[in-house]
Amino acid sequence: MVQSLLVIWGMKTAPFLMILPFVVLASLTRAAAPPVNGVYALTPLNPSTSQVPHAVLTNPAVDGIALRVGWSVLEPNANAFQWGEIDNVIALATSYGKTVSISVEAGIESPAWVYADGAQSFKFVWNLPWGPAQCTVVSIPVPWDEVFQAKWGQFVAAFGARYGSNPYVSMVKLTGLNSSTEETWLANSTAGTPINGGRCRAMNDVQNWRNIGYTRAKVESAWLAMANDFDRAFPNKQFAAMLVPGGFPPIDSYGNLIPKASCDYQVSTDILNDGLTDYGPGVFVAQNNGLSNTWIWSVMVNTAPKGETGFQMTSPLGSKLPQAINLALQSSASFLEIYDGDLTTPSLQPAIQRAHIAMLGN
Repeated sequence: MVQSLLVIWGMKTAPFLMILPFVVLASLTRAAAPPVNGVYALTPLNPSTSQVPHAVLTNPAVDGIALRVGWSVLEPNANAFQWGEIDNVIALATSYGKTVSISVEAGIESPAWVYADGAQSFKFVWNLPWGPAQCTVVSIPVPWDEVFQAKWGQFVAAFGARYGSNPYVSMVKLTGLNSSTEETWLANSTAGTPINGGRCRAMNDVQNWRNIGYTRAKVESAWLAMANDFDRAFPNKQFAAMLVPGGFPPIDSYGNLIPKASCDYQVSTDILNDGLTDYGPGVFVAQNNGLSNTWIWSVMVNTAPKGETGFQMTSPLGSKLPQAINLALQSSASFLEIYDGDLTTPSLQPAIQRAHIAMLGN
């Protein structure tokens, strides 16, 4: 689906026979990157080095740090990059023999200058118990907007130039199509949904998307452009798309509402299947951030035989962490991202050590 979209998109600027060989060549010449395995400590968004616990750094069962940073922190002004936050965490981690994965969130973490330069925004009401105050109206870039696509592509190129050859960076997360987290999804509330006990109500995100021309095809094409940016910028790294079941407004490829649906499951499925097809299992990694002691996404389980998969815990799980680890290991997960609070709990160390051994082999 996504590969065919690339051909269609390319025909706007070049004949079919000029585009198709390029697509095939790109998939054939991209070398497989080193595998990504092990237990990663999940940092808060935009952490300082003091927020990486010493007990995590000295734990031999922790293989790496999963670093999360907002785009606005790294590029507060156009082409004025501030890499110090990432550099400091990498230096700290490597001094203890850890690697680092890096996730840069766009979405609500996109810098204000992107909109000032002409990128179209999409607004929705914040409904989560963390981040901005509930009932705040927040903005994200429209994924297919040409100004946003260009600015994000320029950032990814600079990001890759900085860290693409760094041996201590184990992988990067394929971001850009973001809403309130680094995960690949978009706001999709319906009008009147109560927020914060009814103190305010959600906008009609679904209709608002339709009003600006949303289609499934546009979103998938936008994602493909972002994936190609990462592929070019990080030719020696694997990149992981953090996918969720559903997560997109119930709108089909023609802009019509999907009957009796609260969201669209097809986008995530298309991205997963075509990421593996277009980039290969040695490059594209599938990740889900909702692992608990009772739930693991079956789509990811079915993907594991085809390519590397990873999971982030849905929250600090405490005594329930060992069961969640069991689910991941039974499903052949390559890596796990676990919250610091669990990684520093003494009673959970045997389970964490078991995960480390199973996924890394030592």
